[in-house]
Amino acid sequence: MRASDKALLALCLVCGAVFGLRNSDAKTLYRASSTLDAPADTNGLLQRPSMQGTTGASFLCREKCTTVPVWPTAVNPDGWLKALGQTKARRGVGERPDAPALIRFGDRWLILWGERSDRLEVILEHQGAGVWPRDRFDALYGSPWWGPLK
Repeated sequence: MRASDKALLALCLVCGAVFGLRNSDAKTLYRASSTLDAPADTNGLLQRPSMQGTTGASFLCREKCTTVPVWPTAVNPDGWLKALGQTKARRGVGERPDAPALIRFGDRWLILWGERSDRLEVILEHQGAGVWPRDRFDALYGSPWWGPLK
């Protein structure tokens, strides 16, 4: 065995020992916190109980919003969005709402906050925040929307 091979082997052993020592506690299993609630299916929305109280105003407010209604009361939410500090949101163009956006869906409002390949992160009027399956996205086509929210 050449000296360079021995040096490389020694370096690998030292690196392996350092890595092992730094990560030795990774093999220990820790119990999950008792306050960690598993999400549950609530009328088609996957959410934790703590997310049920989320409203549009509590989620979007960028200033003091104690006098602002929790969701828009008019069909056109421009005034509501401005009161929340969402001054750059405009009515969407085209059929596909982009995240993040405020959408009038059926008879209620929703905020499409995150769009992933497998899920939609939403806040629904009268239901709170949670996750929708991706196949619900098609139902949003043709709905009036305002965005981008910040």
